[in-house]
Amino acid sequence: MAYHAQPRFDPSAQFLVTARLPVFNGARMTPGEVMPPLPDDPGPRRVYSRQLRQLFDLRKITMVEPSANPQTKTRKEKPHGRAKS
Repeated sequence: MAYHAQPRFDPSAQFLVTARLPVFNGARMTPGEVMPPLPDDPGPRRVYSRQLRQLFDLRKITMVEPSANPQTKTRKEKPHGRAKS
């Protein structure tokens, strides 16, 4: 198995569980499941962010990279033809 370098850790990204993480905080996890979001309070947020970083470095979770063409992009409608005066 070849070694592949990981992208830089981004705490605001979304993370998926790999097969190497069967249990997280007492809850069973299945591969491909999304990790819970960051808490709102600064103390628990810092602890959870550190846990995510450690799990990411151990390759127990993977970071979901945003797609190149986001679905939320909207196109501006252009009027067709000349305006009548």
